Amino acid sequence: MKTLFDCLDQYGDAIAVIDEEGRPVTYAALLARAASLVEPLGARRRLVAIEIANRLTPLAAYVGAIRAGHAVILTTPGGASDEAPIVRTFRPEAVFRAGAWTQKPAAEAATELHPDLAVLLSTSGSTGSPKLVRLSHGNLAANARSIIDYLGIGPDETAITTLPPAYSYGLSVIHSHLLAGARLALFDGSVTDPAFAQILDRDGASSFAGVPHIFDLLRGSGFEPAAHPSLRYVTQAGGRLPADQVLAWATQLRKAGKRFFVMYGQTEAAPRIAYVPAEDIERHPDCIGRAVPGGRLRIEPIGDGEQGELVYAGPNVMMGYAEGRADLTRGAETAELRTGDIARVNDAGYFQITGRLSRISKVFGLRISLDEIEARLAQAGLAAAVAADDEGLAVACAASDTQAATDLLLNQLHLPKAAFLVLALPTIPRLSSGKTDYAAILRQARDAGEAAQARTGGLRPALAAVLGVRQVRDEDSFISLGGDSLNYVRAWLVLEEHLGRCPENWETMSLAELEGASQSWPQRRMAIDSDVLARAVAIVMVVMHHVTNSAVGGGAYSLLLIAGMNFSRFQVPKLAQGQLWSVLEPLLVKVLAPYFLIISAYFVLQHGVFLPQYLLVSNFSASAATPDPLRTTVFWYIETYVWLILAASLMMLAPGLRRLGAKHPWPFALGLVLVTLIAGSVARLNMSLPVFFDHTPFTLGYLFAFGWAIPQARTTGRRLLLLALGAGALFAFERPGIEFAAPVTLAALTLLLFVRRVTLGWKLTQVVSMTAAASLYIYLSHGMVVHALRSALHGRIPLALALPAIALCCLIGIGLSRAVDLAEAWALARTRPRAALRSADLAAEA
Repeated sequence: MKTLFDCLDQYGDAIAVIDEEGRPVTYAALLARAASLVEPLGARRRLVAIEIANRLTPLAAYVGAIRAGHAVILTTPGGASDEAPIVRTFRPEAVFRAGAWTQKPAAEAATELHPDLAVLLSTSGSTGSPKLVRLSHGNLAANARSIIDYLGIGPDETAITTLPPAYSYGLSVIHSHLLAGARLALFDGSVTDPAFAQILDRDGASSFAGVPHIFDLLRGSGFEPAAHPSLRYVTQAGGRLPADQVLAWATQLRKAGKRFFVMYGQTEAAPRIAYVPAEDIERHPDCIGRAVPGGRLRIEPIGDGEQGELVYAGPNVMMGYAEGRADLTRGAETAELRTGDIARVNDAGYFQITGRLSRISKVFGLRISLDEIEARLAQAGLAAAVAADDEGLAVACAASDTQAATDLLLNQLHLPKAAFLVLALPTIPRLSSGKTDYAAILRQARDAGEAAQARTGGLRPALAAVLGVRQVRDEDSFISLGGDSLNYVRAWLVLEEHLGRCPENWETMSLAELEGASQSWPQRRMAIDSDVLARAVAIVMVVMHHVTNSAVGGGAYSLLLIAGMNFSRFQVPKLAQGQLWSVLEPLLVKVLAPYFLIISAYFVLQHGVFLPQYLLVSNFSASAATPDPLRTTVFWYIETYVWLILAASLMMLAPGLRRLGAKHPWPFALGLVLVTLIAGSVARLNMSLPVFFDHTPFTLGYLFAFGWAIPQARTTGRRLLLLALGAGALFAFERPGIEFAAPVTLAALTLLLFVRRVTLGWKLTQVVSMTAAASLYIYLSHGMVVHALRSALHGRIPLALALPAIALCCLIGIGLSRAVDLAEAWALARTRPRAALRSADLAAEA
């Protein structure tokens, strides 16, 4: 039997995949791994299920299963559990999950699988329907060849994966590139993750694919196609992108020397049906275009008008549907695909969708059967009606059923929370004919949504106040709104308060994604990011060190680690797009402004001015070595922090270094660590010179560099290497008999490297979060508090008063932080009326 992937042998040593770790994998190596992975299945043809993701191992398992002639059900991770409807209905004989096969009882071994059957895909996105589309090797190969033809995919192309491979659009990207001998750059995250742009540039990706929601995220994150020279074209399908946005993207890409293809398809067509040539997209942004090569489109008239149902014919049309194991024995049963969409043909001969014939909705790029959802609710004993538009689903039911309906949609149908709204209605609206009035349900859903937003609208103003912007939209994320390490914890607190537990990598997710992922959290325990915990512990240790004159240090060193880590996460993506001011502005406003105010207050009390501190060079001055009970030694950290941020920002403005950091983030970060370690060693050898003191960017820059490397250390081997280098440097640079900082700093490095989140008691989490959010103001103000306490207590704070003194320093810093928050919110509120007035003036002028 000839299979879809038989042709891959010819590509031999050409690169097939750049895996999730950035390692190139040749076609020969991919096929060898594929054969090894499917060896446990044996030679007999089987029905198997694979939980596939954009990672090398499940991709290789899929390639191996297809080449071995097995029929494959593809699901998203978690979709092939024993309880999943697909597994219970079709009873595959083996399931590939978490990198290994689980063999199932061979009760259905006698069932004859049709020899043409290759892949089975769900028709309904995330609803987990047991109704599958049967696709043959010929269907898949024909459509892949069509896509290769009209996109011009050749061996020099590299596609970065932006869609789930269990979704037919994402799978077609894989098929078309492998069959063309091209490359796949495996990426399994959100396009708002800074890693997306880094991998795109590092691997020289020439294309990516997106559904409308992805383009919303890209627009909100400020994605600039011109900033990525390897990018040649972008494709869009998976739902209607508004014509104005099609035009905007097409124009932007054309000006950058790139192309934009709008496509239309259905899973039943494996999946591409039509496309608009890039050269015509700006003239026809509201069309789906013409049939793919080898296919034919026609309109089945409805009534006397020019519109009708869109019907497609071609070699990629499915074999048919399968609703049970017995259906897998049948061959091809249809030559044409009735799409269920109403369309017309414009004057240029391009097809244009004008409506839907059936009750199918596309939400977040997923085709969802509204009738199926109603049936699932009815099976659970819930009388409900489901309507939908392009914004999402509206589910109407009795008030007593709302929680049960919500639980079913979330936990059984796995719909994102942002995709639906459950309405509590006394009765289901009906038309005079007695049929359900879905339009009325949608009207009430819109009204309810607006009312709910008015009641709970505190999230957006609160988040806007934290980030210093006027409004927050669905597509906005913490990163796209200019978030940084200075407001990271406060933004996290706002989201925890309004949404519940924030998911991992929340800072790169859009607000719509966050609302979809939110969940109610237990009132006694919460998860907190490890860097938030480390920041809170570090600032308390700094205060303790100065209150008690303890020889145990490392708190400020840990803060430098966190500073480097957050610079890599939040500031480097901005600098990659040349946004230097967006990095320097918060440094000036949120760090230097309060710093100058507070040291001025110190010097008023001291009746003198220490000019080097105003110039941020006291760490380099011999006068700084003179003990000063008023200044203590706290401000060395601020100076070092500012110089390191400035140096790192200027470094990333160099085009060559910026490209190197984007294409090779881990080697670049590791090189930075090694360079700063050498600089620190040289600086310590020259300690006798006035320019080199122990607390300078030269001697402590390695801590910032280690922090920079933490987000890039994505494998255990990399983390262990960083930990070993860090341990060696910390203990080698330790100052025996003066300060024991190495153990504390090493503990912080270990926590940041190996622990993503920590679960604490609810009250303790609140205390830790507030302390971390106010760490800058605690640092700036605690020296004055310590000085005042020592003056009142005749030069020494008794050990019995140490804990109250530490608490007092933290509370004053938290109070200052809250005062600044309120001032920023007040200032933002004052600017809103003026902004609105100016907008009205501009509109009038227009």
